[in-house]
Amino acid sequence: MGRQFLLFLCLLFICGHSQTTVYQKGEAGYFCFKIPDLLVLSSGSILAFAEARKNSCNDSAWTDLVVKSSQDAGQTWSEMQVCFVCMLIAKLSSLHY
Repeated sequence: MGRQFLLFLCLLFICGHSQTTVYQKGEAGYFCFKIPDLLVLSSGSILAFAEARKNSCNDSAWTDLVVKSSQDAGQTWSEMQVCFVCMLIAKLSSLHY
């Protein structure tokens, strides 16, 4: 578990905020979200990154790197933005050497 995530959990505990779902299965047409990570900036903003998988959760599925941000300690989140499209990985993993 990353230090940023632990810091975020501590902030939630101290501030008494309830649990919030950042990424929901099926959101924006993605089958699932894997490998979430949080980055807490010195400004207090939080960035939530994840791998967004299309069609399945398999490692060979089309994968995009997505991010959402929060300005209020995780109570609300921005719309999801795609940072990086990894369709090449899905194509390469289907090749036989």
